[in-house]
Amino acid sequence: MTETAIPPPKDTWPQARKKTLAWEDVFERPDTGLIAMIEQASTPDGLLRCSKIIIRSLFSRGDDASNRVEFERELNAIMATDKDPGEGYAMEPRKMAISLLMRDIKENRIARADAHADRLEREKTEADELEERRAVLSETSAIRSDEIRRNIPATAEDAFVMAFSYMIERRLEVLREGVPQTPVDGQPLPFALSEAFAERFGALIIVHFAPAMLRPCHPFVRQAERLAAEEQVDFICAGMEERKNRETIWNAWQKTWEELTVRQEPPKNRRLRGKKACSAALKKKNRNPDGWAKS
Repeated sequence: MTETAIPPPKDTWPQARKKTLAWEDVFERPDTGLIAMIEQASTPDGLLRCSKIIIRSLFSRGDDASNRVEFERELNAIMATDKDPGEGYAMEPRKMAISLLMRDIKENRIARADAHADRLEREKTEADELEERRAVLSETSAIRSDEIRRNIPATAEDAFVMAFSYMIERRLEVLREGVPQTPVDGQPLPFALSEAFAERFGALIIVHFAPAMLRPCHPFVRQAERLAAEEQVDFICAGMEERKNRETIWNAWQKTWEELTVRQEPPKNRRLRGKKACSAALKKKNRNPDGWAKS
C-alpha cells in the first residue's frame, strides 16, 4: 500500500444527469472513490496529504476559498496530536472522522447538483413552452400578413394601433385554441374563451384602447416611422414581443385600462361655479346699465 493514495483528476470523476457530477460515486465508489483514497493512506503524512488534495479539488474555484480554508482547518484539527506521529498514532479514528467530514461535503454537493439539474429541466420546459407559444403566434402572424399587405397603415400611429390589436387578438386566440364555441352545461362560455367577445373587444381596442396608449408607447411609433409603411406593423409586433418591452406595454395597458374603464369623478360644483359666475356678471352689469353713455 502506498503512503499516499492520489485521487483521480476532477475531469475524470463520474458524470450524472445534465452534466453534473455523480457525487455518490465520486465519494463512495470502491477502490477509486474519494473516501476509498482516504482509507488507502498508510501514514499520517499520507492521510493528511491525500485529504488536502481532495479538499482542494472539491473547492478549486475562486469563490470556494472560504470553504476550502474552513475544511482544511477542520482537517488539521482532526489530524492534530500532542506528540510526534509514530506507532502509537491512531490512524483509524482519524480516517473515520475525515470520512464523516467528506460525507458532509457529499450530501451538500448532491443537494446542490439536484437543485441545479431541476433548474435546468425547469428552464428547458419553460423554453419549450415559450417556443410552442411563439410557433402559434408565428402562424397567426403569417395569416395576418395578407391582411397587413391589404391594409397598409397610413401613419406609424395607425401601425401601432394595428400591431397592438393583433397582439391582443393573438393572445385571445391562444386561449380559445381547441375550445368549442358552444355553451357549457347550458352556460355561456367564459368571456376570455368566447370568439364573440374577442370580436367586440377587438373593436374596442382599435377605437379606444390602442389610440390611448400611443403616448406612453411613443418609442414604438418613433422607431417605426423610419421604415416603409408596409414594414411598420411587423416591426412593432416584433418589438412588443421583446422581454424588455413587455413591462412598458403592461404598465401602459394597466394605466389606460383604469382611465377608460373606472368611473371618473367629475370636478365638484363645476356647474354651480358657472352659475355663480354668470350671476355675478349680471349683477355687475345691472348696477350701472347706462354706464357706457357717461362722458
